Amino acid sequence: GGATAAASLASLFSDGRLKEDIQPVGLLNDGQKIFSYKYKGLPQTHIGLLAQRVERDAPEAVGEVGGYKTVDYKKATAKAAQMEAA
Repeated sequence: GGATAAASLASLFSDGRLKEDIQPVGLLNDGQKIFSYKYKGLPQTHIGLLAQRVERDAPEAVGEVGGYKTVDYKKATAKAAQMEAA
């Protein structure tokens, strides 16, 4: 339905301007902060990264769609994954 489509579309975006109730909840192995948040207008709580923070350390992992920032999680978490494997 419409709510599922809206949630799926929203999950593509990591731009802090689209989120509210943002709270730090932990760290990846490389020190990146993980946040809980809600997309504005949607009731579900999500956990993930904020594009504006990822952009500081891994600009290659941040893209843009329609003027809002997106995060390629594979690229953004590559360093943390390597540290875990070591």
